[in-house]
Amino acid sequence: MKHIADILTAARIAAAVAMLFVPPLSALFFVIYTAGGITDMTDGTVARKCGTAGAHGSRLDSIADLLFCSSALFRLLPVMWGSFPVFVLWAAAGVAGVKIAAAVIGAVRFRRMAFLHTYANKLTGAAVFLLPYFHSLGCFTALCAAVCAIAILAAAEELACVLKMKEYDAEKRGIIWQKTD
Repeated sequence: MKHIADILTAARIAAAVAMLFVPPLSALFFVIYTAGGITDMTDGTVARKCGTAGAHGSRLDSIADLLFCSSALFRLLPVMWGSFPVFVLWAAAGVAGVKIAAAVIGAVRFRRMAFLHTYANKLTGAAVFLLPYFHSLGCFTALCAAVCAIAILAAAEELACVLKMKEYDAEKRGIIWQKTD
C-alpha cells in the first residue's frame, strides 16, 4: 500500500507511451487516455490518504503530467487541429501570457515560479481533458468557447492570487476558497 500513489503515477507514464502506438480517437486510444486521466486525478489524493505524499511523488507526478500531456497533444493535435475555431488560438495565447506573467511575478515575489493548484485551474484541466471525447459532436465550437472562458478566468484568478498572496502557497484554492485541510 505504501507505493500505490507512485504506481498510479507510473501507470500514467505507461499510458503516455502507449498512446503513441494506437490510432488517435480510436476506442483503444480513449481507454488508454481515460486510464491516464484517472491516474492523474487519483494519485495525489491516494498519496495524501496513505501518508506518502512528498517531494519524490510530486516530482514524479510532474514528470508524468508532462509526458502524458505531451503524448496526448502529439497524437490529438494533428487530427483535431482543423476542428478548432480560430478564437481558440487567440484564447490559448492570452491564457499562456497571463500564466507566464503569474509565474514571473511569483518568481520575483517568492523566488520560485508560481504555479497554483486552484479549483479553477483544476476545472480547466478537466475541461481540456474532456474535449477529445466531444470532438465529433456538432457543438464542438460551443464547447471550445466554454473551455476557453474557463481557462481565461482561471488564468486571471491565478494572477490575482499571486499578486494578493503574502507568501507562496502552491495549494491556494482560489480567491474566495480557503484550504480546509
